[in-house]
Amino acid sequence: MRARCAILALMASRETYAKLEQWAGRLEASGLGHVLSVLFRAFGPLAPVGAGVLWAAQPALGLLVDRDAVGEWAALLEDPEALAWLGARLAAEEADDRE
Repeated sequence: MRARCAILALMASRETYAKLEQWAGRLEASGLGHVLSVLFRAFGPLAPVGAGVLWAAQPALGLLVDRDAVGEWAALLEDPEALAWLGARLAAEEADDRE
């Protein structure tokens, strides 16, 4: 039973990081990578509060943007490891751009 749970967790983490890599690419392409990298570092401890705000605002935001995307961003803000990974990925991209 534990092996099955470990496999499911691994599959979920692969899907999560694939989604994060996709988001990182989009953020870099839009020019927001640097800004969000700084915000993640500065306001990382407040990320769960931001997630709560997104969950509460999801019905209203769903009129403007895809509700699933709002939910995915809220889930990202609730996951400190994923948030740290995305922040590090954006910071690494920023460092590469400087070189």
